[in-house]
Amino acid sequence: MPLVSALWGVALFSYLFGLYSSANDLAPARFVYSALRPAKKLVAGLIGRVSVPYAKTSAVETVETRAPADLSPGLTLISGVGPKGTLFAKLIDAKGVARHSWDLDWFTHWPNPDHVPEAERPKQRPGTHVHGMVLSPNGDLTYNYEYLGLIKVDACGRVKWRLPRQTHHSLFEDEQGALWTADTRITQTPRADLPGYKPPYFTYAILQVSPEGKILQEIDVFDLFKRNHLMGLLYQSSVNNDAPISTGDTLHLNNVTVFPTSMKPGLFKPGDIMVSFRNINAIIVFDPKTRLVRAQLIGRFVRQHDSRFVDGSTISVFDNNNVGAPPDQGASRIVEYSFADGTEKVLFEGDAAHPFYSYIMGKQHRLANGNLLVTESVKGRVLEVDDEGRVIWTYNNIVKPGIAGLVEDAQRIAPDVLSEASVARISAQCATTAKL
Repeated sequence: MPLVSALWGVALFSYLFGLYSSANDLAPARFVYSALRPAKKLVAGLIGRVSVPYAKTSAVETVETRAPADLSPGLTLISGVGPKGTLFAKLIDAKGVARHSWDLDWFTHWPNPDHVPEAERPKQRPGTHVHGMVLSPNGDLTYNYEYLGLIKVDACGRVKWRLPRQTHHSLFEDEQGALWTADTRITQTPRADLPGYKPPYFTYAILQVSPEGKILQEIDVFDLFKRNHLMGLLYQSSVNNDAPISTGDTLHLNNVTVFPTSMKPGLFKPGDIMVSFRNINAIIVFDPKTRLVRAQLIGRFVRQHDSRFVDGSTISVFDNNNVGAPPDQGASRIVEYSFADGTEKVLFEGDAAHPFYSYIMGKQHRLANGNLLVTESVKGRVLEVDDEGRVIWTYNNIVKPGIAGLVEDAQRIAPDVLSEASVARISAQCATTAKL
């Protein structure tokens, strides 16, 4: 009995000290974390794991249409995960029929990925997913293989160019045809200008890329924060009061958008860049010429994605709102926020009758007729929502009964950009080429 009591005492002390060391970043916790991080990363790479490729679904129909007359016209471009770890992008009509598709395989498209550290390279499909894409009127598709590179393929899936950077999450085409995206890499060396940043930590950059795949501009996010006296945002992940330590993915840059000349300026001016940082619940708008922040919004949303300009002082945000644990998790929502008066308007929100929740990822696009096209990524759904908040069209990425594949994004392509007749001609050309 004395021996058993002693062992229980040691176990209890070890448990309590483990909690204390974790909360205060003491040596045991630091050792465990530093050992587990690369191990988990390596295992994920070896098995080619996407964090959430599939989810349970009760949907039995690929498309559910409730108000066909109210749909915004055009084909819908969707990227996602298909059966057996395949990646796809396809154009579907309102009934869900695929009019054109691209088979996307990073292993085929990127045979020599020297820009990706060996430990971070996936070993089998899917290995990654498509996150951020732009479709050209001729059928060219430009997109990110998440954290593995930006690439452009033609309508038949043949590579036109590759950008060997670890791009991810977002791809925005401005009015001049330049592409804006996010770039992240894991750094193993400390930076003298970032005291308290402990390797390995993520570094973040905003890239402007030419239509030919050349980098035109690169903006270091840490430098942007320091220039605007926002150093406090760089240390929000630290819980050590004596010596704040930041490590890992401290900010998580997940969106880059440019204010267009077609919108009436206000607080925002043409060319301004809006960026979203999930892990600090922050959105920042800055002038890329001066690198000075024009507006910032911190703590209004919970781990948000896909912020977009609405007008000269208003933005819309995919608020993941991923608080709580199953089955009591909150509902995700699409929100407009006005910097002019600090008010917000909920455009769409999940409820008990119509669940809508994606704890990570998610996209939202305002359509030509005022509807919203919303991607509930983790659940593998795309929703078209009218201005009254009614779901009038749903696409379910069903890969087998009861299982839905991840959907990264869905975009409605206006008929004057790419009509069904044009898509038919492109598909016919690809079919002919494949037979040669």
